[in-house]
Amino acid sequence: MTTVLLFWLLAHPCLGASLPPTFPVSADLKVAHGTSLEVVSLASVVDLSKPTVVHLVTDYCAVTEANLKHLSTKADELPDVNFLAILWFLGGSNSKQFFCPADRKGVDCTEDDPKGMLLKEVVAYLPAGSKVKVVQDIQKPAGSGGTISADACQDEVGADNCKTMKDTGFTCSDDAMMQNCKLTCEICKAAPTTTTKAPAFVPKTCDYYCGAVWNQYGSTGSVESNWNMKEQIITYAPGGCYLKTIIPPESSNGIPGPQMWQGALKTKVDEVIAEAAKAEKCEGGVDASMSDTSASGAAGGDDAGGSNESPEAPATVSDAQMKTRASILTALLIPMVLLGLW
Repeated sequence: MTTVLLFWLLAHPCLGASLPPTFPVSADLKVAHGTSLEVVSLASVVDLSKPTVVHLVTDYCAVTEANLKHLSTKADELPDVNFLAILWFLGGSNSKQFFCPADRKGVDCTEDDPKGMLLKEVVAYLPAGSKVKVVQDIQKPAGSGGTISADACQDEVGADNCKTMKDTGFTCSDDAMMQNCKLTCEICKAAPTTTTKAPAFVPKTCDYYCGAVWNQYGSTGSVESNWNMKEQIITYAPGGCYLKTIIPPESSNGIPGPQMWQGALKTKVDEVIAEAAKAEKCEGGVDASMSDTSASGAAGGDDAGGSNESPEAPATVSDAQMKTRASILTALLIPMVLLGLW
């Protein structure tokens, strides 16, 4: 267990870009529907011929509840605007998920029981008949990328990370290396690969464990990145072109107070929503055919509802290195346990 955790802590990939230029409509972006409790495409939930307001939320949170109630009043005032709340994929109260991808189930993913309990909790934050739609993000499958391999021989955490691990003293006889660095350790032989055209937008690399939709907005899977993203508002013009983002003040994990929409923050939220409602249809946006306007809402009511270099190390692990590793584990494992993440 110590080796596996230490391997994960040291093998952090590089980070990517910021926000997509349009509402995310990729076919592989799936969410749990707040009414039917079915897994559907994100694009099917909204009518992108209308302005869209996205709100990133978490469960088990009075601040989210208060902000959603305010968002519901705006939805009543602006019936020709999509209002969509996207719940983080991982339950804040129980660390469970709505749906586990095949490569994660039984490994680091447990589905909630009864099904959809976290999603239902957040839907219940809204008044009956609210026009705000609620969906839940789904964990991003491992190994997403722009290269298609003809076989499974690859370094699961990237060749650079595997090299770093070898430089810090791990050997190919270690379980973590054998499982995650098959190519580097020559456990298998790489087959020819074909490189696809680079996409217009590449989200930040998920460190290990993040939701696919939240990843589009900057989540790397770390507690800090997710905490500082919650209660954000992201707006889009008719046609799906990105307009603005309102990000609440940062706060320590577990202290959501500064993220409450009140005072100047509430004014800013209301202003960007009003601007989105008046926005003209954009050029070069998302094709309207990408969204399913016949899809039912996802809220609880009848309507159902932007703005390293690694140090050199000897081939063997010294006593000093082992002490350093122990210090890293002590410093990081304790807060993870307290947060219910381990």
